[in-house]
Amino acid sequence: MNTGDQRIDMPLGAYGVSLLATQRDGSVDAVEGQGKFRMDGASLLEAQPHVMAISPDGAELNKSHAVVLFVHGEGRTSLAAPEDVDVVEVGEITVGQFHAVEEVKTTREDGRLTFQLDDVQARRVVLITSKAERDRARQLMGAALE
Repeated sequence: MNTGDQRIDMPLGAYGVSLLATQRDGSVDAVEGQGKFRMDGASLLEAQPHVMAISPDGAELNKSHAVVLFVHGEGRTSLAAPEDVDVVEVGEITVGQFHAVEEVKTTREDGRLTFQLDDVQARRVVLITSKAERDRARQLMGAALE
């Protein structure tokens, strides 16, 4: 699929569906599906479980400092992200506020942040951000989910 001047390759995954949302300029700010999403041939998101990834800060998904991830099942997820994005928190939304329950161990390779969620963690909301942007990302997440 072409969005503006970018080519996006999307998988069908086990559920047989993939979705993406773009901004007016064609930049991708959300995807949903299972498998490998590619942007102009480069990995954007790879997920073993079915996931929905949203950028509530208005940035393109691979440039965002606040990515909200909803996961349907345990497994490994890898997301193209800026170098300083190194925090993955799982938590819950209470009265419009994100409350982190735990931080998930991450690794970094080829510009991608990779992490593994177990079945219990996958039942929660996931926030992907940087240490410096953590508070702002939590606020954006709360505002996006109100």
